[in-house]
Amino acid sequence: LIEANRLLGSSIDVEEAQDALARMGLSACCEDGLTLHVSPPEYRNDFLHPVDVAEDLMIGLGMEKFDPERPTDFT
Repeated sequence: LIEANRLLGSSIDVEEAQDALARMGLSACCEDGLTLHVSPPEYRNDFLHPVDVAEDLMIGLGMEKFDPERPTDFT
């Protein structure tokens, strides 16, 4: 959860994260108050990296809750 909050520039708590991930069809449990163990459904083969969890968190919470940032690098 610390990494997701860092990536998103947010301060999402465990309960809020679990609710948002459930809206996206994911199950998430937390044993220590900081680390989420996320299980995507079998049909979601796009979960490869921690940033994929952060992306679903952002969508599940509502993208309008996040302020846009201009990229600093060209791609």
